[in-house]
Amino acid sequence: MVCRQGKLTLAAIFLQEGAMYWTEQIVLMQDTPEKVQGVTVHKYTPLSTVYGEKKAVKWSEFFAAEAAGTTLSAVFSIHADEYHGEKVVQWEGNLYSVLRAYKTGDKVELSVSDLPQTKGALP
Repeated sequence: MVCRQGKLTLAAIFLQEGAMYWTEQIVLMQDTPEKVQGVTVHKYTPLSTVYGEKKAVKWSEFFAAEAAGTTLSAVFSIHADEYHGEKVVQWEGNLYSVLRAYKTGDKVELSVSDLPQTKGALP
């Protein structure tokens, strides 16, 4: 789908991206645990906000995680050059722990689970 000027049309760009719209804002965060009176307290610092896509967890991944004792909540797909090993992400006000990061070409799929948090504990 090329227009008369030889440039890609918007539809062609979406097809190249695999029909991914990259409309979800995902905050990549740093976890800084520290001991306060013998109790580990986690401080989450936002590092960057990236655009990506939220995907459903595949059945095989879900049951494999359940067998290992964890529950996967979602899979986020973001550009590989924007991910630098962060272990916590925030999406729509909820914190998630990154359990697995899988690179597929120029994208990274982050398999995440809900991060236990106390009420009012968001940064």
